[in-house]
Amino acid sequence: MNAVPSLSVIVILPQSANEVSDLLWSMRRERDLAFEVVLVLDQDRRPDIANVVHTAATEDSRVRAIGVDSERGRNFALAAGLDASKARWVTVADSNGLAAAGGYAALMGSVQSTESQMGVGVAESIARARTRVTRVAENALDTAAQGISLQDRPALITDDLLCTKVVDLKLLRSLVEEEEPWHEELLVARLYASAKSIDVLPRSIVFCNVRISESTTVPMSKDWVADQLKIWEALSNTSREVREAFARQIIERHVLCGKALQLLASQADRHDAANFIRDLVADLSSTALANVPVRPRWQLALIALGYSSLVDTPLEQPRRMRPSDVPDFDMSRLQAPAWSSLGLRENETPRAAFIDRFVSHPAIAPRTQHDTSTIDISIVIPTFNVEAYIDELLESIRASVGVSLEVIVVDDGSTDGTWERVVAHTAEDSRVRLIRSPGAGGGQARDAGIELARGEYLAFADGDDLIPPRAYYRMLSIARRSNADIVNGSYLKFFAISTWDASTGFNHAYALPLENVSIQTHPQLARHRAVWNRLIRREHWLGTAFPFPGVPRSNDIVAMMSVLLSATTVAVTPVQTYIYRDRPGSGSMTSAAGSVDYTVSYFLEESTCASLVQQSGFRSVEREYWSMVFTQDSWKNILKYLDRRTGDRAEDSRVSEQIKALLSQAPHAEFSQIKPEHQAVWALAAEGKFSEARTMAHAEKSAHSMPPESLIHAIRSAEESALLPPAAANTLVLKYLGRRFISDAAWRNEVFASALPIIRRRLLDPVMPLVFVPHSWEERLGHAILAGDLAVVLAAFSPEKTSINARLHQGAPAKLVGPAPGLSPEGGVRIMARRHRSNDRARIPVGHATRVDGRWSAELSVAAFPSTGVWAIELEYEDAYGMRRSHLRIDGNEERFGLSVFRRVVTAHAGKNHSLIRVREPLPIRARQKAYKLLRITPRK
Repeated sequence: MNAVPSLSVIVILPQSANEVSDLLWSMRRERDLAFEVVLVLDQDRRPDIANVVHTAATEDSRVRAIGVDSERGRNFALAAGLDASKARWVTVADSNGLAAAGGYAALMGSVQSTESQMGVGVAESIARARTRVTRVAENALDTAAQGISLQDRPALITDDLLCTKVVDLKLLRSLVEEEEPWHEELLVARLYASAKSIDVLPRSIVFCNVRISESTTVPMSKDWVADQLKIWEALSNTSREVREAFARQIIERHVLCGKALQLLASQADRHDAANFIRDLVADLSSTALANVPVRPRWQLALIALGYSSLVDTPLEQPRRMRPSDVPDFDMSRLQAPAWSSLGLRENETPRAAFIDRFVSHPAIAPRTQHDTSTIDISIVIPTFNVEAYIDELLESIRASVGVSLEVIVVDDGSTDGTWERVVAHTAEDSRVRLIRSPGAGGGQARDAGIELARGEYLAFADGDDLIPPRAYYRMLSIARRSNADIVNGSYLKFFAISTWDASTGFNHAYALPLENVSIQTHPQLARHRAVWNRLIRREHWLGTAFPFPGVPRSNDIVAMMSVLLSATTVAVTPVQTYIYRDRPGSGSMTSAAGSVDYTVSYFLEESTCASLVQQSGFRSVEREYWSMVFTQDSWKNILKYLDRRTGDRAEDSRVSEQIKALLSQAPHAEFSQIKPEHQAVWALAAEGKFSEARTMAHAEKSAHSMPPESLIHAIRSAEESALLPPAAANTLVLKYLGRRFISDAAWRNEVFASALPIIRRRLLDPVMPLVFVPHSWEERLGHAILAGDLAVVLAAFSPEKTSINARLHQGAPAKLVGPAPGLSPEGGVRIMARRHRSNDRARIPVGHATRVDGRWSAELSVAAFPSTGVWAIELEYEDAYGMRRSHLRIDGNEERFGLSVFRRVVTAHAGKNHSLIRVREPLPIRARQKAYKLLRITPRK
């Protein structure tokens, strides 16, 4: 071992002997790194932990302990650990975590080569299911970087874990105030703000059993607000981009979470909370809150106004209030640019807007007389074989009140009685006009109608839907009041047996009335691109809209996206302005979804939309748009095609080409947000491997019933794809191959041989290798795969030895001694104990063993056991592939002259169970207890 370590691993005031033992065992496996482990503990208060550290230090000189008074706090303990460290770089490990194999060595290799002041890795949680800790915004830890600053990647400030950092000792020591209360997030923020150069390594460094590093105080409590204000102060000299990244994360993750809002609603109005929110929002741009739905924006505004007790009012089922109950709002508190996204009407006060949206229903404006010589709205309706529905649509439009309108029906070659039905309406109402489409398809029919339109505003409708009688009047009133280029209305979608209200979907894009906004401030509007629930200024359409393409599906999404992106002012009404009929039958758009032509058409149009979004440069729209693409529209189209495809290679090639074109435009950060299974489906579909994509699409729910061969083949295809991020490949390989082999004995045969190369590639990946949890079956599988073929893997999972012989040697302290055949020469050995005949099955470490001359020996101190009683003893050790656990068959030395009566640790037996020892009270206490029992005296408590 090196005399001078390059890394000091500091563990401050651990709380569990078992966790310390696990951490030490995982750290001592790092054979490619010169390191030391410095444990800072209060030995007087935690003798059990001190005993574990002592036995580990006896065997390994890299482990040492220093004592402190825990009453001085964790900052004082950290300072003591830093002062005692011998290395240039340090890391502060969570005592309840485990070191990932090779993680610290990789991070150290990076900072040593670049001389950066800090290296940052990734943590994985194994508290319930194994998952990457992904609280960091913008996937800032997913891409490797060297020698960068916080300004180069502002989203790093949202990383609040200390255990994933390797830091220059002098830098960390300069930031630790010994007498300050412990605040890990503040210390990490100071590190990011102070480090001149940072390396990022997107691989797992540690595994966390529980999350203790995040603040345990309830978000928006007074203590929590005080803590966050300290962090905000620490960021005062950083760039606006850094502060905005921090503020957005705090608002979206903590302030607007259910617990925080519930706490605020249950308390009196909080001025500290109001000041805190105003400080955060003051640094935000006008679009910083754009990806927050509008209801939560109002909740945030109420907190900033000083009325935090009202935050439960902007809910879908709010508390009952009267307008007179609403207090006066101080407008000066909402002057920051970000508050413009509330969508107030011109000259409307926040108080009036609050009452209108959440307290009382807005009154219906009275009908007014319009100049019939001018046309307010031109409604363009393309039709094709809708004889059964066109009467209902036209009658609903003709019943519209309060507006001057014209109806332009453009028939696209109907072969039923559609034409005749519309002719009848033209005879009854001069506002209805009917023409033949000069082209083919609904898109060209709409373009023809637009050319004939004379109205100030355009509206569109499909021939099988319905229009509420006051819909156009409501939207026109809003358009004229706000001078909006586009007015968006909510709508109702009805099926044969159910209905769906759009105000609850699309990330609540249509949930509340909005005026004087744009798609930048309300990007949720990009989630719905149909033209038929809108009122659009005709001049704006003619100047900005793309022509409707002659494609069979989604022929309105490009035109609508272009119009939305270029609109100066946009308005929204939550009133239902359109009724969409999802009708059965071969002639409907819904029934044709999933066919080759329709799928190609959709992805072709979606790629154009993606280009428009990218060209706009609107980051808020980009986030919302790709979230919609990956989880809703495009995802549903892929699934429909997978279910309806025929297997024709030419058809598959056409579809995959368009999927790949769309995927090539997607930002890595947005693609990495979706589930690994979904990433695999996208990657496989883009490469034309639709059979494998279909397997992965159903893997989440049906993997247990799939033939192993097809699942392995699908995973192999996904893992080999250059389009699948390494993190997703690791997750899929571990979840569907590694864990399946461990949990399902039916996989332990020749079938699994084809999975070995896949797992081996992930284990040896140079950028983001698959890392297994220490002391687990996963780790054992990984070592066996690297060591040999299927026979080696099967041998590594052969049944464990039923028991290992050991002998208990009496003394002070007692010792367990046994042979060491099959134990790894460099692996650890420890003694584990669990209560005999108890429902508590937890194992605790009671000794670390040393090895001499082919035997192991471990001291058994009474202090290592939580209590007296009978304990079952097991041996945990490492063989060539990883951890094993076996029962011990313990024999005790016979002592002459009855000296065993003085011993506190002795053997115990229960039938054929020879793995037991008894931990006893000292002899005087035992003698007194026996005397009390004989005399039937109840001992005093």
